[in-house]
Parts: sequence; C-alpha cells; structure tokens
Amino acid sequence: MAVNEEREHLLTVNSAGADPDRGSKSGGSGPVWWRSIPGGIAEQEKRKEAVAAKVAQAEMRRGASFAGACGNFIKGMLGAGILSTPFAFSEAGLWLGFISFPILWIFITSAMLLLVRTKREANLKAYGDYYQGPVITYMDIGRQAHPFGGYMVLFCVVLMQLCFCTGWVIVMANNLHRYSKRCCMIPWVDYRFETAWLFPALVLLSWIPFIKQFVYTSYFGLAVYVFGVMGVSYYYGIPQIPDNFRNTVGFNFTTLPLFLTNVLYALGGYNGLVGCESTLQEPRNAKWLVLGGLSVYGLAVLLFGSLMYMSGLGRCTIVLDCLPDNWASYTVKSALTLALLFTHPLGLSYGVELLEDALFPPSTSRVVRCLVRTILVAVTCIVGALVPDFSLFSSFVGGALLPFCGFILPSFLFFRLTGVRPTRLLSWDTLVCLFLAGMLLFGVAFVIIGVYTATVQVL
Repeated sequence: MAVNEEREHLLTVNSAGADPDRGSKSGGSGPVWWRSIPGGIAEQEKRKEAVAAKVAQAEMRRGASFAGACGNFIKGMLGAGILSTPFAFSEAGLWLGFISFPILWIFITSAMLLLVRTKREANLKAYGDYYQGPVITYMDIGRQAHPFGGYMVLFCVVLMQLCFCTGWVIVMANNLHRYSKRCCMIPWVDYRFETAWLFPALVLLSWIPFIKQFVYTSYFGLAVYVFGVMGVSYYYGIPQIPDNFRNTVGFNFTTLPLFLTNVLYALGGYNGLVGCESTLQEPRNAKWLVLGGLSVYGLAVLLFGSLMYMSGLGRCTIVLDCLPDNWASYTVKSALTLALLFTHPLGLSYGVELLEDALFPPSTSRVVRCLVRTILVAVTCIVGALVPDFSLFSSFVGGALLPFCGFILPSFLFFRLTGVRPTRLLSWDTLVCLFLAGMLLFGVAFVIIGVYTATVQVL
C-alpha cells in the first residue's frame, strides 16, 4: 500500500471499529496496529498491556478546558526572554522590528502546528487513531518516529531546559549584583560572587523530592512578570516616549539576526506545547491552542518590546536595569529574583526526570539522583557566571539550539512518521514536502546566521 493509502486505511479501521482483513478493536484477532508487533503471542500481549496503560494515562490527562490549557501554554512561554525584547528592538530598529516580527511569528506558529500534527501522526502509527493513543510527550513522538528519535528529543529538551535555567541564573545574579552595589554599598563585589551565592540555594531546592508540588509558585511568577516587570516598565516608560522617540532607529540590517534570535528565545515554548495539548479535553482544538496562545503572547511581546524601546528603556540588555533606582524597581527586582529562585528547580526537574528515566533504572538511589541535580545546577551557575550578558546568551540559544529543536527536528520526525514523498506537481504530498524542506532550510539558515552574528558580537 502507498503511504497515504495505509494512513487512510488505519483511520477507516479506527472510525469503523473493525477491519475484515485484520480484526476488530473490541475482539477477534485484535486491533490493526498489533499486527506489526514482532515476536510471539506473549510478547504481543505484553506490549498490548503496556500501550493500553499508556493510552489510559493519556486519557486521564485530558480534562483541561481550552482557556485553561491556553493559559498554561502562555504561562509556560512567559519568561526571562521578554526582559531583553526592548534591547532586541534596538538591534533591528523600530520599523524593521515591526516588519520582521510577524514573519518570524508565522514561522514559529507553523513549526508548532507541525509539532502538533507530528504527535497525531505518531498516535496514528502507534494506535491507529489521530486523537487517542499512547503518545503524550515530545519524547514519545521521537520514539515512534525513529530508533534514535527519543534520544534526539531528549538532547533537545534537556539542553533547552538547562539553557532556560541558565538564563534565569543570569537575571537573578544581575539583580543581586546591582542590589549589593547600590543598596548595600558593596561596589567591589564581582558579578561571579552572586552566582556563587545562588548555587547552594538552588541545589537545596533541587533536592526536594516534592519540588513539583510548588507549581503554584509559577502563578506568583506570572503576577510578577505581568504586574511587576511589565506594569512598572509601562508606568515609567510610556511618559518618556515623546522625548525619546526621536532617538529611535528605523532600520538596522547589520544586527537584525540578534533581534530574531532574541525574539525566538522569548517565543520558544516548544517544550510545553505537547504537554498542554495532551491535557486538552477536546484534542481537535489543538490548532486553536497554538494560534490563540501565540497570538496573545506574541502581541504582548511585540507591544512591550517596541514601546519600551521607543521610551528609551531599550538601551539596557535587561529592561529592569534602565528603571529608576527607587523602591518600586527594587521591589520588582526582588520579587522577580524570588520567583525565579523557585522556578529554576521546577524547570530543571522537568529535564532531569527525563534524563534520569533514560539513563538510570527505577531502583537508582536518591543520592545518585541528587548528585545529578547538583551537577546540572552547577552547570547553569558556571555558564551564568561566564556569560553575564543576558541578551548575548539568549542570542546564542535562540540561534544555535531553538532552530534545531523547533524547526529542524519536528520536520525530520514528521517525515520519518509519514514517509511522505512528492508525487505529481501541485499534489498535496508535493506541497507537504516543499513545506518540510522550507522549514529545514529556514532552521539551518537561522542556525548559521544567528551563531555567526552572536560570535562576531563576542569577538
């Protein structure tokens, strides 16, 4: 059978409930997808039980309304990346930023929609159903697509979480450094001392076995970003727009890649997308989850970055550094540092648990797991101490890692799952192949140009 014919056959079997050639879903010789399992009857029954348990687990997760899942998706994207968007606009210029931002948003939205569709193709392959199956996480998609696909996704997810945690360390250390110099009158304290002070606190928090129970601290972080960071910035920045608007630059093509990589860092919520989609009560609303969440958050980022750049707050790599030295700015910085202090172990635990499940058996002692967490926390603190410029760090991450994990890898996994090939001119398969090729080329070009421009800035 051709690839598309086989996929349509699987969908027909699933919707009808039976297949005269391969058996029934409810009885007889079993569902169509068990026929491809190698081994004897015992191996097939063992695999059936494992997949059935995973399907039941997936169905138990589906209970969130569209508004709740969309809110979690936006909350997962809202992070330290938004702090450098005014500076990113200063790199591209106001009007060039306005032009290039929607273009990048379209690519990011397309990549996330592709990731959702790839998850459905993985469920179709594993269970014969687009909307029901054992595929829950990004790693499950990789395992279904390729023998090494799970490890490729594991590499991306863990590395992305480490990079986001490192970004939080940079912001926390920067806030502590400025606080110690201006409030405590300790001008001689080096920035690296602040990361050293953060290390023991982050390690102790990462050791807490029930750290994921602190998920409600993310709502505190959401309030800090919305009402603290953005609210105070708007309060001080909006009145300064008439005086500073004449100092804005319209077009700056030389450092445009730095703008694009910073924006990609701010909008790169690939890790949380699959999880939010898996909680949707109605999985057919997944495309609206992506479009709605990215539209709301993208508009917020665009307005915040452009308006704060016009107000003159874009001259600092972190917008809070340009605020006046008063009780309001110090309160916001202190609250943000506290929120990130608890967000760091929460974000780290997501990647660490995936890493531990892949490397260690379930019987691994708690001491070994704490040692792994300590090493990873040390990595985030060391990199944060060596790269104190948050905008430069986000440019490297947005240029080197996120294009691979967001554009290149989903295209590869989709191709592996569907095996789509161009047939005749202007056919659907040909258009899909052109779309995948475009995403791959865009991702590769983004990596090359982004890393080169960030490297030039360092040198």
